[in-house]
Amino acid sequence: MSAIGQPEAAAPQTAASDEDAAATKLQASVRGRAARREVQGKKGSDFFRRQLEDEEKALGPRHPLTLAKLNKLAVVVRDQDGRRFEAESLFRRLLEGQEEALGPKHPDTLLTVDNLIDLIIDQEGKLDEAEALCRRLLDAKQEALGPKDPDTLNAIVALGCALGRQGKLDEEIGRAHV
Repeated sequence: MSAIGQPEAAAPQTAASDEDAAATKLQASVRGRAARREVQGKKGSDFFRRQLEDEEKALGPRHPLTLAKLNKLAVVVRDQDGRRFEAESLFRRLLEGQEEALGPKHPDTLLTVDNLIDLIIDQEGKLDEAEALCRRLLDAKQEALGPKDPDTLNAIVALGCALGRQGKLDEEIGRAHV
């Protein structure tokens, strides 16, 4: 109480203490979201795996709904730490199914090719495959979208990355100028 019998007002917070409180809340929020993502990822992959098994039994492995569930499972697994090789296997399985059911130039098939490239382009021993997939993707994008479409340009960048990692980029550029 103050000298005149009134309750004392709380001391005003400084800007520094407001910033500290905000930073603490932000850190707690980030940690909480990361923990939730990890749990949801594990639960999500288990959930999609069960759904995939059910749909494969009911509809068959090449049905578009089955392939959509396989894609969701592959994406969830890819986004979890330490599960890249499992995701690669799932994307390969998906690609095989999509090529058979949808065709090699279907947009969903090409998206799976792109996802597979992302998974293998940094892996030792898989650069030749990454290059082949990049060329396939680029050819399909140029045919479907034209040479100046942003998706086509992204495919050119991916091919450049694959060639650069193999030490072939200068050779390819030289060949293009001939």
